[in-house]
Amino acid sequence: MRRNFHQSRSDDYQPDSSSGPKTNRRPRPRIGSYAFFVDPSLSALDAPVAWVTDTGIATLSAIATRAAVASSADLNLSTLTCIRHIVFERGDVERLLIHTTDAAIAVILRGDRIIKTPVDVVFHIDGLARAHSAGAVLMALPRVLTGPPRQAVKSVRRNLLRNALIALDGRRAGASYREMAAVAFGRTKTAVAWTSPSRAMKDQMFRAHDRGIELAGGGHIRLLG
Repeated sequence: MRRNFHQSRSDDYQPDSSSGPKTNRRPRPRIGSYAFFVDPSLSALDAPVAWVTDTGIATLSAIATRAAVASSADLNLSTLTCIRHIVFERGDVERLLIHTTDAAIAVILRGDRIIKTPVDVVFHIDGLARAHSAGAVLMALPRVLTGPPRQAVKSVRRNLLRNALIALDGRRAGASYREMAAVAFGRTKTAVAWTSPSRAMKDQMFRAHDRGIELAGGGHIRLLG
């Protein structure tokens, strides 16, 4: 689940009233609600998907209780923009994934749900062996919580890879090249480019699809080298 910070708070969903193919419309959350779909323009680090709960980053565990006064709560989602992802695990466990540009910490919460109410937290350490490392993470937590959300640095290479994945997924889902271009470049820019004499954007999407097929066929391994 990925928090949405750009529209007004509501637990309801509203249909997307934008123009375009009806089959591609999906619910659009308002501020404070949550999005259950992946925005293909996001990088893997920012996408609202967690394939495994063991993130490999520094982790803290805590018991959460409803705060008596919301304004003085230890953790309040409405004021902590650095908490971009929440993973729900078995046993009513919430895992907060906190990202800033230079740090990342996961906080495992048990008890009252932070998605329902601001909470106060009591941290606990799992064994003496973790005391030193957990102490260092606890010392860093206030700075991370008050830091700005992580900002991905855009580049030509990153955009080309993003468009390749958009094209690959789009074609497999039955989308047209124009629909995929609208995701990559926006509806307005695509509408202008698609009806112009120039084939530049169309050729970009054809090349992006070819690149996507190459990546899916093993080309992604070279990115890890």
